[in-house]
Amino acid sequence: MFNFETIGESVKRHWIPIVIVTLLLVAVGVVPSFSKGGETVVEPAYTAEASFYISGYEKSPEVGTYNYQLGGAEDMLITDARRVIVSNEVAGEVRRQFGEDVTVSSPFWVNEKTNGNFYTRFIFVDASAPTPEIALQATDFAAEKASQIIRETLPVTEVTIVSPAALSSVQGKAADFGVDKPVSKENPLVAVASSVNIKNVIIYGFVGLVGSLVVFVAYDVLSRRVRSVRDIERLLAVPSLASVRTEDDYAFLAEDVKVLLERNDIASLVVAGCVKADGAVQVAHALEQRGLTVTGSASAAVEPDAVQVLSQAEGVLIALGCATAKSRDLDRLSEALRIAGTPVVGAVFVPRKR
Repeated sequence: MFNFETIGESVKRHWIPIVIVTLLLVAVGVVPSFSKGGETVVEPAYTAEASFYISGYEKSPEVGTYNYQLGGAEDMLITDARRVIVSNEVAGEVRRQFGEDVTVSSPFWVNEKTNGNFYTRFIFVDASAPTPEIALQATDFAAEKASQIIRETLPVTEVTIVSPAALSSVQGKAADFGVDKPVSKENPLVAVASSVNIKNVIIYGFVGLVGSLVVFVAYDVLSRRVRSVRDIERLLAVPSLASVRTEDDYAFLAEDVKVLLERNDIASLVVAGCVKADGAVQVAHALEQRGLTVTGSASAAVEPDAVQVLSQAEGVLIALGCATAKSRDLDRLSEALRIAGTPVVGAVFVPRKR
């Protein structure tokens, strides 16, 4: 049966495989975290942004300094202008001038309150780089280069740089006014492609620990093997007197048995085990040397005359070795004791020799 003593015995007995199984399950929990992300990739840490205003189609009415309204085919014109920014002539030249780790983009003007895009004549140029200096220089270079190509290739009236490059904390889209608070080295915009999922590790570790514990405890209970003093009490329902390994252990056992025999008015004793490896002969010999009347010993699971030997004494002391008897051997011992009818005074556990 399952109880705290049984669990404690199993943990003590099987702690090495329990630890191994738990660590293996923890490793299984770690692997998916990396397999999903692949190699770790660090994005450029600093983004700068510049903007310019493009005007074309003189028929469009001007309102104030700038006309936000797009009409006719001007939306296609704005799209073509943004394509120029990310083209090989602009973005490619920026990478050739400032390094392959510099990226150039042309985000829309985003209203962060509504998360909607504004399609206007304002064009944004963003450049991201490992250092703020390169980000600023690359952005200014891209804005000037794009303005020049747009004037030469697109039907525009004027291209005006409205704001030069400034550091931005927004990567991938423009802020409400194009530039947000600057980023610093202490707070770079870094994206990591893969990392350990702590939740998965904890879950897999818990499953490994509890699962292995349940398996080993169930194995100990269902196998009905005697591996400790408590197992004798659990399997045979008889009191365990001692675990004997040294001469001192046998001396204490002999004194305890003498008290039990006197209390129950028993004159003679027989030592019974399941198989010869249980050590019933050695226990009987040790008790006889210390003055007890021992009529003999018997291995109930393998000796045909075990019942007769058990019935010749007035009391029985059971001796069981560590993991020597199987489930059917314990059943044969119980049956022999029942047939003989000799009262059992207790049991002794004989550990394996080291």
